[in-house]
Amino acid sequence: MYKKEEVVDEARISLKLLDSYKGARNTWALNAIEDADFRKGAQWTRAQIKELKARQQSPIVVNVIHPTVEQAKALLTANRPRFTVVGREESDVKMGKVLTDLLTYIWDFSDGNVEVKKAIDDYYVMGLGYLVPYYDPYHDRGKGEICFKSVSPLDIFVDPNSQDFLFRDATNILINRVLSEFQLKQLFPTIDTSQLKESYFSRKREVSSRLGSEGQGSANEMVNDTEHRHYDLIDRFSKKKIMFFRIDDTITGWERTLSQEQYMIYLDGTAIVQQSAQSVKYIYDDGIKEALQVYQQTGGIFHYMANEQTQQPTMMAGEEDEKAIPGSTHTMTLVKVKDLIQLGVLTVAQYLETRIQRVISVEKDVIFNDLLPIDEYPIVPLCNHHDRSPYPLSDVRLGRGIQEAINKIRSLIIAHAANSTNSKWWVPRGAINKKELEEGFQKAGVFIGEYDAELGVPTQASPTPLPNELYKNEADFKADIERLFGIYSFMQGDTSSSPKTYKGTIALDEYGQRRIKSKQHDIEAALNHLGRILIKLVQQYYTEQKIIRVISPNMPTREIQINQPIFNDLGKITRYANDVTIGAYDVVVITGSMLPSNRWARFDYYMQLFQQGLIDQEEVLKQTEIVDMEGVLERFSQMNQMRQQLAQSQEEIKRLSGDLQTSQREGVQDRKRVEVEKFKTKLNVSLNDNNLNMQKELLKLQQEKLDSTQDNPPLVPLNPEDLENDLGGDMFYN
Repeated sequence: MYKKEEVVDEARISLKLLDSYKGARNTWALNAIEDADFRKGAQWTRAQIKELKARQQSPIVVNVIHPTVEQAKALLTANRPRFTVVGREESDVKMGKVLTDLLTYIWDFSDGNVEVKKAIDDYYVMGLGYLVPYYDPYHDRGKGEICFKSVSPLDIFVDPNSQDFLFRDATNILINRVLSEFQLKQLFPTIDTSQLKESYFSRKREVSSRLGSEGQGSANEMVNDTEHRHYDLIDRFSKKKIMFFRIDDTITGWERTLSQEQYMIYLDGTAIVQQSAQSVKYIYDDGIKEALQVYQQTGGIFHYMANEQTQQPTMMAGEEDEKAIPGSTHTMTLVKVKDLIQLGVLTVAQYLETRIQRVISVEKDVIFNDLLPIDEYPIVPLCNHHDRSPYPLSDVRLGRGIQEAINKIRSLIIAHAANSTNSKWWVPRGAINKKELEEGFQKAGVFIGEYDAELGVPTQASPTPLPNELYKNEADFKADIERLFGIYSFMQGDTSSSPKTYKGTIALDEYGQRRIKSKQHDIEAALNHLGRILIKLVQQYYTEQKIIRVISPNMPTREIQINQPIFNDLGKITRYANDVTIGAYDVVVITGSMLPSNRWARFDYYMQLFQQGLIDQEEVLKQTEIVDMEGVLERFSQMNQMRQQLAQSQEEIKRLSGDLQTSQREGVQDRKRVEVEKFKTKLNVSLNDNNLNMQKELLKLQQEKLDSTQDNPPLVPLNPEDLENDLGGDMFYN
């Protein structure tokens, strides 16, 4: 906490710095207010309007700057920026996608498109736009949310010595606003406003001296509200060097960073040195609670004994006995963490690190004073025409002379047209009542003059025709403003200069965006800085389990859980899934992601990639305006499944048809073989019958021959082999 005198000093420092910075930026603030009013149409001074009316001319305002600024805003915010988060270590890579989705969630929650559009408007008109990231502890049922918003450049006061385009080298940055009592309590619900000094608009803004064509004045003049109490709030951000201590474990490589206050408390923390015959273990931080419970239960000495049933080692208090596992005695000694440093188990390194001190005060009363857990100002500037000072020029100021020339030319043209179309009547003096004649005509622009008939008839004088170069000058001046802002008529839909071919139109549209890419780089640099600050705030404030929902165009809603605890079998938290509080990351906005793109050219480009097989159908559909993209993808997936099933069925039918044809061919061959075998069998039977009959005939002939030769000597029996040779070999045996 802060002492009373320190708090008073902090409030006085803020008041002194505010007065000093206000004097240094007074000229820039006056120019910024005039430029804002000039853009809104207050483009004539009071003296100019008086002179024009004396000449019977109209103070016409042909506001070319306003639509040009609006077109530039539309181009630079056509799409939501796409962030890419990359981990600096391999262990952080998997968290990159989670943090990318988290930045998208913060962008949507903060209405980022609207806030950035306001900042870009200030960037063009006043030369400066601001985005302020902050932590709101009251959102999400007390868990808090990280947001960002745009702040008026007239409310922010920067150290005039700053030369960095993001004001990172500024000693102090102040935000000064006059808030109503209700607005103040919205920021600090527990504040007691009865003790604060009320403000009576002592710091009114300067107003522009210019008027519009209808005589309207500055839009920046504050309204004097007498129904509510108001307070002059000063929100000061300062950079401070704070001592930090890095503690390294020489055994495990574990590392921790502590502030000086945390380090002094940490040194008195309890640690345990656990010794056994085999090793020495140092217990602190993680596991110290369980170790202290063991110490209380065992008195600091325990051993292990084998369980009779499971044979698993079981802890037992006291020293080991004959039943204990030999050499299992452990001795626990209570020490302090500082003793581990003396033993060399822990090493300590001191270093200085930047922190942001935030002091919020109302006059001489401080209502908030603390160090923010970040090292960069939570104020992101968008500087236009940065000249190494916190007071850059705007495009409106550079184009004011051209806009004034357009207004004067148009006023001359209208005055000339009025003079050319006026009715001019000359009547002799005294011939008729001039007043009655004028009342009778009652026509605008009618001129009635009197002449003396004795002196002659007057000569009619007609106005000289305006040269065509005057009309061309007005068109040239409009083109000069468009070129100054990087916005061309073709980019606003003017078809008078468009090519006749489709490809030529696309090419010209792309070339036209090259000029505005200079502005794009300024804005993307600021958004990169904003993303880095948001990641640092996320790591400091999103410490609890949280579920975020990211809605993508034409895509389903995604739910992401961060800091989700992972429990072991005993119900103890072992680690956290998607732990965003650790790691180091780089944040980059994808170049050109906010600029518009020709949807026809983009779709044609994606179709070519799809036809080459480099991307899938879903990526192509994202580039279309199909409302029910999810339904299309689902139905297409079902059709693909049906096609695959049909293809599989057709392949199965082809396979079965082939098998059937093969089976039929095999059946025909089998039938042929059966018929052949049958024929062979019949042929063999017939041959055997013939052989048998032949044997019978031979035997019969032999018998007859024997009978005819009974008186001769006995014959030698016939050798069957000879008979076989005589009958032709194998015939007999077949």
